[in-house]
Amino acid sequence: MLRIYHRLAIATVVILTISTVNAHGQRTMKGQSALEIGASYNGMSAGVSADYSQYTLNGLWYVGIGANDYFALYGVDERMRYDHFCSYGGYLFRLAGTRSRSVCLYGGGAVMIGMEWIDPFGELAQQFSAALEHYRFLYGVAPKILAEFFVSSRFAFTLFGSIPINFSSAYGNVGFNAGAGFRIML
Repeated sequence: MLRIYHRLAIATVVILTISTVNAHGQRTMKGQSALEIGASYNGMSAGVSADYSQYTLNGLWYVGIGANDYFALYGVDERMRYDHFCSYGGYLFRLAGTRSRSVCLYGGGAVMIGMEWIDPFGELAQQFSAALEHYRFLYGVAPKILAEFFVSSRFAFTLFGSIPINFSSAYGNVGFNAGAGFRIML
């Protein structure tokens, strides 16, 4: 009889211990929305982006706007600045993740459309600047990989890399961006 009470006492302690541990549910679910602000570096200068995304069963779709600053050589030692302002939309598939989805790796891409602004600050000499087309229509695609790390149930830190391929750019058809962002679940 004493063994039965002893086992019941152990079982009660185990059940009470387990019930006091915080439950950790999954961080993302189908239909959940998020806002993200990001900053990136492209090897020469910086860029910024703002995204709205919504999770699906196998990943997330996103739309956003972004601006990137680039440089191109036009003389022996002379650099020319050009900026890309784009809106974009795409899909990222969940490639891997923890069971609670507190850490996830996504891969996919986006299509983009926007404007290329050549010499936005008028830094070029007049003889070069007069011959340039200062604004240019921009369109292309951007393969992307993103890692998501939740710091709480509503906030995540992201690391990403993308390779924007611009079909109509005058100076830089293929580039890269590596950056970090902060995501807020809505």
